Amino acid sequence: MKKKVRCGPSNPIRVIALTALLTTPCSSSDSNKNFPVFSQNTNITILNRKKIFNLEGQWRFRADPKNVGETEKWFQSGVHDRLSIVPSTWQVVFEDLREYVGSGWYERKFIISSKFRGRRIAAVFCTANYYTKVWVNGHLAGEHEGRHIPFDVDLTSRINFDEPNT
Repeated sequence: MKKKVRCGPSNPIRVIALTALLTTPCSSSDSNKNFPVFSQNTNITILNRKKIFNLEGQWRFRADPKNVGETEKWFQSGVHDRLSIVPSTWQVVFEDLREYVGSGWYERKFIISSKFRGRRIAAVFCTANYYTKVWVNGHLAGEHEGRHIPFDVDLTSRINFDEPNT
């Protein structure tokens, strides 16, 4: 039986960790009907432990309207376009993408200390729309299909300890 991931205002999660395909807006605020406000984040967690690495902040972002990112191996070469703030969505951050619905790639570097070696490490997402792939260090770590359903991806075998992971 799959473990339930608890999500809500204090722990909602969006978009892809590391290098990944992603999403469209998922909620809106009555106070700002033109540009929804999102309260979402992405975390790396040590499973069965209370340690959480919050990945909010600057991420590299690239829209993929022709769906060539996977074929061109952006998961290996990196996302070299512009900076975005997570939590948020590209429609909120980039004026030129307000109407864009399609694939997008996010990328972020992170370091996990070797003191966590031997423990299970996962990326936890409380929402993504609709089909998500997560790559770590150029390798597919996991996939998820389903609109705005919490999920996690085990990253343990893909982590390089004490050095940057992407």
